[in-house]
Amino acid sequence: MTDTGITKDGSALLRWAGRVLATRIAQTPEQGARSTIQAISTDLPHGAYIAPGGPLHQWGRPKATKVVAKARDSNSSSRLWQLSAELTGCDW
Repeated sequence: MTDTGITKDGSALLRWAGRVLATRIAQTPEQGARSTIQAISTDLPHGAYIAPGGPLHQWGRPKATKVVAKARDSNSSSRLWQLSAELTGCDW
């Protein structure tokens, strides 16, 4: 969970969450970028996944971890792709 300010133009509930909760429990943008930076700069085996190592893989220093079974499910990935294409108007 990273405090990026993405909720500032959302509903009243989202703005409240961004203002009250995010400032207390979310990582800074710099901390949130650590997993991405580590993933592109570390030599890892094919299929490795980098995620924050803390509770629920939401906070903490990044570490290599296993991808959950749901993320490897081909039916779920196909549905996600189709929905994303419909919502964005982009189907590559």
